[in-house]
Amino acid sequence: MLNFSKKLSSKNSNLVIFVDEKGNFADAKNKIQNSVKSKIQLFLKQKKRNKQDSEIISFDIDQLSKCLLVKVTKKNEKNYPEELGSNLYNNIKINKINTLEIYVDSLKLDNNQLVNFISKFIHGFNLKSYSFYKYKTGKKNIPKSDNIICVSEHIEKLKKNINYYKAVEAGVFFARDLVSEPPNVLTPKKYVEEIKKLKKLGLKINVYDEKKLKKLGMNALLGVG
Repeated sequence: MLNFSKKLSSKNSNLVIFVDEKGNFADAKNKIQNSVKSKIQLFLKQKKRNKQDSEIISFDIDQLSKCLLVKVTKKNEKNYPEELGSNLYNNIKINKINTLEIYVDSLKLDNNQLVNFISKFIHGFNLKSYSFYKYKTGKKNIPKSDNIICVSEHIEKLKKNINYYKAVEAGVFFARDLVSEPPNVLTPKKYVEEIKKLKKLGLKINVYDEKKLKKLGMNALLGVG
């Protein structure tokens, strides 16, 4: 479960900051410690000087924590925030980062735009976090939203939007689980049992048995079970 706070942690923590195309970020409430802010600004100057133009780039704040700078452009693509969230997930997975504080209010947008963008950003992050480890052994070093804190003054609005996307994610993950199951486990009978569970959500379900399928002439479907 995603966590929320109005304050940045004073302890060592991996911090996500949103910057615009010019390398600017917001900190109206001065939540970032001055020492950390100075390091961020210095890194941004070096980044500009070295012409580094990566979408997500990180540097060490100290021996125990990193700062990840997420560049937000003026792209108008509908799925841009989701793609950016997905890319952040890939980045922290590759770098084996398991805990994050996402400083939401560092994003230079007005309140409604900020809430909508971040809600979709987290949605993209969560969708990318899907994994099917049911039949696998060994350590599962997978970042989860349980270890993420969204730091913002707009917590209630964020929670409302994010809860909507959580419902979408539950449906997507359910479908992915069904696709990932091997056919010797998810037999037609078992598939029906799983789908019938959706009745409690108000879904109308019609089940066609072998006799009905034959009557409909659906022989190709019957041929593969």
